[in-house]
Amino acid sequence: MATLQEILDEVKKLNQEVSSLPGRINVSGAQVIVVNGLSDISERLGLFQAGEFRAGNRVSPGDGFSGVRMVYPPVTYGGRSYNIAGVDADTLMVGIGATDGVLYAGGGAVVLDVNGLAVNDTANLNALRVFAIDQTYNGESIGAGDVLIGDNSSDTGNPNMLWDASAGRLYARDGTIVAGEISGGTFVSYGVNAYLNASTGAVADSAASSDYPLTFSDKWYDNGGFLDTTTSTSDYLTVPVGLSGLYQIGFWVQWDANAAGARMTDVGVNGSLVPPEVNLAASPNGFTRYSGMYERSLSSGDVLELYVTQTSGSTLDVGAAAMWLRKIG
Repeated sequence: MATLQEILDEVKKLNQEVSSLPGRINVSGAQVIVVNGLSDISERLGLFQAGEFRAGNRVSPGDGFSGVRMVYPPVTYGGRSYNIAGVDADTLMVGIGATDGVLYAGGGAVVLDVNGLAVNDTANLNALRVFAIDQTYNGESIGAGDVLIGDNSSDTGNPNMLWDASAGRLYARDGTIVAGEISGGTFVSYGVNAYLNASTGAVADSAASSDYPLTFSDKWYDNGGFLDTTTSTSDYLTVPVGLSGLYQIGFWVQWDANAAGARMTDVGVNGSLVPPEVNLAASPNGFTRYSGMYERSLSSGDVLELYVTQTSGSTLDVGAAAMWLRKIG
């Protein structure tokens, strides 16, 4: 049992601790507010009430409030619900939804929700979206991990870039139509190289016939769908939808051996011959083979054909030929 003296010593120590307490508290004048009544709590310290804490410009929401609100149940701004809201003149600038996990910032420019991250996601501008889950966005199927820069809300007129995470490809597009792509660090160009896999048969002398269109029955490559050989053999190439631009056009033609006359080749666009025409004399020593290449702007749907004619004085075969298009701009 403690003696009386020991009790007095403990009381003395306690008094010393109490006496030194004011010196241990560091409070600035700005932190001291004298509250004279309940009205001062709302006016000077913010609003405290069941379900809401509010600090701001002493104006009620709806009357030009600027400040911060922490509420439950959540408040609604712009059709979304938030439990923490930073507001400027009743316009939400930043918000957090505790019940759905939505983060809203930049006055509407940034939205982070279950679908992913959107920057400048307004009615007229979709600058950046990072997709967290598979979904349909503006009518297009998008995969988790895909990244869209720009607006894909129409088939044309909205330039954008899409990173397709599953394919490992970066697409440059017009709406949803692909105009170019990068795969494995390599730019994939659009074009076709079509050729004959057999002789054309007899091409009459030009004195008895007009220019003869060659038939492209096969292709070495076709990135974009310029030549359809699955349903029928075609004697023309067609610029696919969405691939208008500047093209490099090239060809080569080989005639059977005949030393007489000349050989001519023309490119036709939509039924009209376009310059320049390749025109040269026949080789006196055997097969006549020649090529040509130039650049031309083409539009989606343009039809290109390769025409030949000759003046040997008799019919003559084209033994081999090819024509290619490559989009370069």
